[in-house]
Amino acid sequence: MHGHPVPVTGAGRTDAGVHALGQAAGFFTDLRSIPAEKFVLALNKLLPGDLRILGAEDAEADFHARFDASLRRYRYFTAFGTARPASDRRFEWHRVHRPSLKVLNAMAAVILGEHDFSAFASAKDVSRSRSRFVHESSFWAEGERVVYQVAANAFLWRMVRSLVGTMYLIENEIKIQGLGVGEARNRMRCILESRDRKLARTRYRGRNP
Repeated sequence: MHGHPVPVTGAGRTDAGVHALGQAAGFFTDLRSIPAEKFVLALNKLLPGDLRILGAEDAEADFHARFDASLRRYRYFTAFGTARPASDRRFEWHRVHRPSLKVLNAMAAVILGEHDFSAFASAKDVSRSRSRFVHESSFWAEGERVVYQVAANAFLWRMVRSLVGTMYLIENEIKIQGLGVGEARNRMRCILESRDRKLARTRYRGRNP
């Protein structure tokens, strides 16, 4: 459209396998004759089918899609049962046994507020600060799935996957050992406060989060 490269700044990056439903991005254009709303149709004609522009509007000259973003929200879907669903396999994790939402939510509440999330970051994360403020963190049932929603001012690389995987691992251990909600909460808090990535015990290959 422009005849030259146009740098685009996104509100944030996502891990491999994450599907964005409301990603924001910004760019400067010298095509003054094209209204902002016309970019939607024009760009969608050029993009692959799995990437769509939903809206466009003029922004202030100093707008920055990443640094002006005050909140980012993730939803992590987990399906349960002996057979892995075929239709949504690209959009949800699969586990056999259904967890206790009471136990999961007790752990989810531990991360609310501002904390150092080094224990849940990839070793390759290059963020200068690993302190993040979590505004929302909760699990709920949605049909045969369990949904985890977390919102924060920003996230570390692979932080959400590590959080989800760790909470499910602890929930399973608590169930096997016959322990209660309090112990699950304490284990989650100890991992968070340790800032030790090794304690999170999550992996990234195969079908784990």
